[in-house]
Amino acid sequence: MGGGATPVLRGLDLRDGADWTQAVLHYNASDAYVRKVFNVAEAYARSASRG
Repeated sequence: MGGGATPVLRGLDLRDGADWTQAVLHYNASDAYVRKVFNVAEAYARSASRG
């Protein structure tokens, strides 16, 4: 895999809420952005679990 944000994720467990938040904040340092990404992920998980 190429460059990008991948190295930032080393050592983070994205199953852990705090680590997930840190990973998103590394991409965009905005609490509002973290909330938006979380809400979209939650909506996707809910719709996928219905299927």
